[in-house]
Parts: sequence; C-alpha cells; structure tokens
Amino acid sequence: LAWVEQNLIVSHDSDVGTILSNINVNANPITRSLRDPQLQDGDVVNIDLNGVRVLDRFPTTGRHVSFPITLQSGPNTLVVTAQNQGVSGPMVAELSFSNVVGGSAVQMTSALSKDQTQNMTIYAP
Repeated sequence: LAWVEQNLIVSHDSDVGTILSNINVNANPITRSLRDPQLQDGDVVNIDLNGVRVLDRFPTTGRHVSFPITLQSGPNTLVVTAQNQGVSGPMVAELSFSNVVGGSAVQMTSALSKDQTQNMTIYAP
C-alpha cells in the first residue's frame, strides 16, 4: 500500500480550505456521489437531508459511490457529519451532484474532526 501511495502521490488528509456551498438543480431526484479524495484511511460519514438520516456510518473510499436522493421542492438542507476521521485525520469528503445549474457540482468539505458537521442548501424545482 505504501509503495502505491508513494508512486501515485497520494496526499495525507489535510484541510483543503473549502466549505460546502449552496447549489441549484433542475431535476428531482438527483444523484449524489461521495468519495474520500485524500488518503483512504477509514473516514466515515453520516449524511442527513432535511433532518432525516439518508446515509449512516458510511465508510468512504477513493472510488465514487453514487446514491439517488429525492428532494423537496424549494430549499433542502444537506448535513455532512464526520463519524470517524480515520487514522490520518481530519476527515475530508468530496461530494458530486447531478443536474446542477447554479453553483459547483463537485465540492469538498473542509477538514472535519469527529462529530463536526458542515451543511449546504440544495434548491430544487
């Protein structure tokens, strides 16, 4: 594993200085993809949509894993919680969204310690 990471120039988890930002979509449902964009070391996330847990204790990997999500018309609050920051904390997650017409379709959380959250609003038709 160390040889592969060294030759692929995989960076250890670090604060990339970003924060999730709001988006507008033109379809419903949409697809959300999630992955660990840095060292795959055991980061685990929870995701809530409008106060309902839609992903519970999900271990992230370097591979995109996609899930459909059905939104309410209007604003929808998405909350990402670091359930576990892995061996090489902090936890950083990359989220990608389909059908984005306003804002960034690919986003990264800032560095999150265990139980820290970050949220965004998705505006749906």
